[in-house]
Amino acid sequence: MEHVHCIILGAGVSGMACAAKATANGAKVMVIDHARKPLRKLLITGGGKCNITNRNVLPEHYLSGNPSFTRSALTRFTPANLLRMLEDAGIPLEEREEGQIFCKRTSEDVRNWLVAGAGAAAFQLGGRIHAVTREQDMFVVRGEAGEATAPHLVLALGGPAWPQTGASAYGFSLAKQFGHSVVPPRAALVGLHLPKNSPLLGLAGMSLPVTLSLTNPGEKKSLPVAQNLSLLFTHTGVSGPAALQASLYCQPGAELVCNFLPDTSVDALWDAPESGKTLVKNRLRGLLPARLVEALLPPALAEKRIAETSRKDRDMLTSLCTRFPLSPTGNEGFRKAEACAGGVNTHEISSKTMESTKMPGLYVCGELLDVTGRLGGYNLHWALASGFAAGEVIKTNE
Repeated sequence: MEHVHCIILGAGVSGMACAAKATANGAKVMVIDHARKPLRKLLITGGGKCNITNRNVLPEHYLSGNPSFTRSALTRFTPANLLRMLEDAGIPLEEREEGQIFCKRTSEDVRNWLVAGAGAAAFQLGGRIHAVTREQDMFVVRGEAGEATAPHLVLALGGPAWPQTGASAYGFSLAKQFGHSVVPPRAALVGLHLPKNSPLLGLAGMSLPVTLSLTNPGEKKSLPVAQNLSLLFTHTGVSGPAALQASLYCQPGAELVCNFLPDTSVDALWDAPESGKTLVKNRLRGLLPARLVEALLPPALAEKRIAETSRKDRDMLTSLCTRFPLSPTGNEGFRKAEACAGGVNTHEISSKTMESTKMPGLYVCGELLDVTGRLGGYNLHWALASGFAAGEVIKTNE
């Protein structure tokens, strides 16, 4: 049996960040993971170039049952802090739209940086964990590679999104074992299914920028969830950045409304003198893909000249173009989800240290927590921020 200051379960981004910070404090750390290599999931994110952060990271860009929970960690670990660290490590980066920061070469650069940072830790990789217990003020982890004890235990096992990479819900089971409640996990940043009778299902492969707003059951106020982001039509519904962003906030039975012409004054189209002799379908084909126009418009209305349309017709046209209901019936599930929403109740975790308020010496960080960021680098940044926050307080004299 090996004794260390801290055992970290999970060799993902949050676990490796925690290991780097704790070992920098002089702590003896052991990282345990069933994967044969650390950071497997990181390598395939962002098309292999890992969207490591976003210049616009703020607490309001995260969904949690405790909206202020992220503030402390994010204030102490900002995008500027991270970019400085990556620059010092010699990692070339590139900024894309909406403040997204990617590796210029590959995700391997960030992986190597995190592995080097946690290099002083001991690793037990490629073996299953059999049991995790608390015995006489010590955490005991028993697995295929043997047993280890420590006064500190960090749960950094991630959530069940992308199970094909080895992800699972095991971390939630451990959190419950130590007395924590878990907000039911659900797939987030994932494609949405549409009703089988939706006229949009025949448009697979088409994409265009849209604005989406969402009204969840029991709520009267509509929530803007995607602004001028690309919507991709699929065989089962919609995907692309707009739909993925919307899925973060979308509850069962939600009403999703799409504006296909977010930058156009649609009412003015019908009243413009030069539009009078133009067929409705031809006027819209100048602004939208022809297949989408065909799917949206009733045939009789499509063949009318604009001068022949009534006020009722024009109101209908405006509604079809700017307030089209999508009414999701579900989503693609964890296998295709980029993140997991829900998780360990953040009211039971210190927002400063990530330590449990129910079990001293137990820490929870990363995707296991009920904290989910928007699309665009927010979740990787949170994994780093929460991992560093936990590692910061683990010292050798504790």
